[in-house]
Amino acid sequence: MEATWLAPLEGRLVEISGLGQVGVCSGWNEEDETYTVQTFDGASLQVAADALKEHTPSPAGEKEGFDVVWLEGHALEALASNDIVDCLAHRGFCLVRTCLSAAQLEGIREEATRRNDEFEVLKTELQEAWLGAGGSASQVLRM
Repeated sequence: MEATWLAPLEGRLVEISGLGQVGVCSGWNEEDETYTVQTFDGASLQVAADALKEHTPSPAGEKEGFDVVWLEGHALEALASNDIVDCLAHRGFCLVRTCLSAAQLEGIREEATRRNDEFEVLKTELQEAWLGAGGSASQVLRM
């Protein structure tokens, strides 16, 4: 099996200097020495390495906090899957951050609303055990 070389920031959370946008470096372009950055608002940008700095997210549970970033269709998806499983095993929940645009998120909301009759509310006697003391569905379904 051939080893895959990763650029230093590839797969890491970064902030784009001057723009204040945060995302994940999903690739390195050797020709022009730029990273492909998938931003949290769904944009895919080519950014010079010197315009990026590593970003430390807020812990899950705090405003803007999360446990895992999901990049659909990327090689890093497998790593995110493992992180989600670990998070669920240790804490019983996992906050996943996506790199989707507002239009994509709205499409997901519309589809969920359209298919609402396919879902059931958890039985009252099971809610506390499933959601934790004082837990509510709004905490689980927050987007």
